[in-house]
Amino acid sequence: MEVHHHPNVEKKGFKEYFLEFLMIFLAVTMGFIAENIREHFADVRTEKEYLSSFKQQLLINKEQFTDMQNSFIDYKPALDSLANLFFDKNENKDLITTARLVVKSKMLNLKTIDVNAYLQLVNSGGLKYIHSVALKDTMTRYADEIKAFENYNNFVLNYITPNIVVINSLEDWHDFFLDHTVKILPYPELTERERRNMVAFNKIRYANAQSNEHDIKEMLRLNERLSAIVIEELAN
Repeated sequence: MEVHHHPNVEKKGFKEYFLEFLMIFLAVTMGFIAENIREHFADVRTEKEYLSSFKQQLLINKEQFTDMQNSFIDYKPALDSLANLFFDKNENKDLITTARLVVKSKMLNLKTIDVNAYLQLVNSGGLKYIHSVALKDTMTRYADEIKAFENYNNFVLNYITPNIVVINSLEDWHDFFLDHTVKILPYPELTERERRNMVAFNKIRYANAQSNEHDIKEMLRLNERLSAIVIEELAN
């Protein structure tokens, strides 16, 4: 009878098992680190894309704010002067001056402020890629200021709109052009109610302009602060 002998298999020692474990552990760990590095660079690239788009929006906004500020230079004093003119019953005393003030009172240049880049950042979940707390907080405050500014002006517009038709019916619009001295016909004799309406209409718009000037200064300040933070983040 043949006897089969099993080959002697050398048993692995603790050291061999430990080395195998260590190699597997290192391989898994390195793979995990490599994946984290890849995701990190992808996140950085995504963050910079969002910030570049937001930077362009800030530049557009700054130009919009500056244009609106410039429109107040003649607009606000004209409203105050018109209100006083009608209160003192002097609207027909000097029709050239009255016409000049009326024209300037129509030259308000309020614009819809572009916030598309910020909305895209929020709606797409892009804020998670922004790691600077100061940047996120300032962006939120900036967007809130713009929203409050537009809501306030919509409220004022809705409040004064019913009076615009009445005001226009009292004014002579036959010669309202920008390339020469405007000539207007005298205002009709105003009732006390119409006169108070003219004074209130111009004073409300004057107060609105004062509020807008203050708000635009604040939005410009936040715009400049955001621009500096974004430029710093893009440089990192």
